Amino acid sequence: MESTRVEYIFTENFTRTIFYADEEVLEYLKHEESAAQVTPQDTQQVTQQVTQQVLALVKILNGELSRNELQNILHLSDREHFRKEYLEKSIEFGLVEPTIPDKPTSKNQKYRLTEKGKKLQKHLKEQN
Repeated sequence: MESTRVEYIFTENFTRTIFYADEEVLEYLKHEESAAQVTPQDTQQVTQQVTQQVLALVKILNGELSRNELQNILHLSDREHFRKEYLEKSIEFGLVEPTIPDKPTSKNQKYRLTEKGKKLQKHLKEQN
């Protein structure tokens, strides 16, 4: 999927590249937000960046999978990078949810798509 905009953020030690989702994905998410009749605060999340990492996670997540299983599927070895760039952002957008929300560090923790995530996954598959 091509991005419509790329942003580079330069700091003292790092360059961070942010890929913004294409307009079709953002429009789809906005439509899903309004169809679900969510609050304005939730709608604001849609206008935030949807990274390629978030989209990659949504595409591959089927059923309930552990962090380690997800990292293996995505061929990622850096736990911290995966947590920050994939998992946390997917959860913030309401696309992914933990199976044990009260115990985020449980060894039995797994992750699954929310209804919104399932709809986006279906939409992404239909695009291909």
